[in-house]
Amino acid sequence: MVIDTPPNGPRVLGEAARIASRVIVVAKCNALEADRLIPTLDAGASSGFGGKWGILLTQARGGLGHKMKLALEDEDLPVLSIIPHLVKYERAFGTLPDDLSDYQSALSGVLA
Repeated sequence: MVIDTPPNGPRVLGEAARIASRVIVVAKCNALEADRLIPTLDAGASSGFGGKWGILLTQARGGLGHKMKLALEDEDLPVLSIIPHLVKYERAFGTLPDDLSDYQSALSGVLA
């Protein structure tokens, strides 16, 4: 089961983490999302969640995804994958995309 929680809701995030077997924290590759990542990780940590988890960086442009990955890993935070910003995902809004290959490595990391 996948539970998608609203952003900036520490109580909801904590409740979801408590019942989860794995947690994926999704963050876009930009300064605003990087700043919001800390409270999200704090909510997960305070929930008592002890399972497998990782960060999925999305909408990466240029070298920002790689820079964020290195910065997070310098803090011993697990990064599952970096998903590039691709127009094909924007065009697929409201449909079932036929090519999700960029998410395959992220899925492999979660299922490992």
